[in-house]
Amino acid sequence: MVLMRLRLGLLLKGLAHRFDTCHSTVSKVINDWLNILYIVCQAFVVWPSRRCIKRNLPIAFQNETFKKVRGIIDCTEVFIQKPSGLNARAQSYSSYKGHNTVKFLVISTPSGGISFISKASGGRATDQKDTAECGILNLVHSGDVFLVDRGFNCEELFATKSAKLLNPAFTKGKAQLTGEEVILSRKYSNVRIHVERRIERLKNYRILSRTLPISVLKRASDVDVSTIDKILVVCAALSNMEKPIIKIGK
Repeated sequence: MVLMRLRLGLLLKGLAHRFDTCHSTVSKVINDWLNILYIVCQAFVVWPSRRCIKRNLPIAFQNETFKKVRGIIDCTEVFIQKPSGLNARAQSYSSYKGHNTVKFLVISTPSGGISFISKASGGRATDQKDTAECGILNLVHSGDVFLVDRGFNCEELFATKSAKLLNPAFTKGKAQLTGEEVILSRKYSNVRIHVERRIERLKNYRILSRTLPISVLKRASDVDVSTIDKILVVCAALSNMEKPIIKIGK
């Protein structure tokens, strides 16, 4: 029942019909098991050591430019129903998506596994705010390198940890990029696409690819962790157990 809810995004009413039970029973079963799965699945979203990353480095990363990459960072959003409260509505409105959303940060290892997934925040939050508050900086060490998109302007935050961000060259203020910048940007894009493939696989759990009702985001019984954050961790863990998306080089 829980896996059907996550993977297929089925409504509680539909599940109640399939399992020949009532709506309230389905809700209780799913939320009770989600609490258990959240505790268990945290062990499958792991921040690996540098040694582990180096041992499992894909062929595409085995060069001078990318061999020190610790992870690939991206932010993604999930549509939600429009909140009734004006403040919640404003905090969750994403000008980028033109819709109310929740937003979260995902880090993929070079080998394609999700090594970090942040708690969800309102779609209005900036990348800088999310990065500063999600706890990722506590895991970053001196010398770490991360691949990011052009719009991820958090260099100063990572610089405080003596870490470095690699992103494609900016075209703003330039007539055109140099030949070297074009080649390097293509290299970045070719390896950075793996985090987008990973997020796509994560959203194959259709509960994350449909507009979420407000009731799914946080329940009255949630204390330290909201329901949406439990769902994110469980879906990330299940996604990590699937077939690898990148061939590991030897």
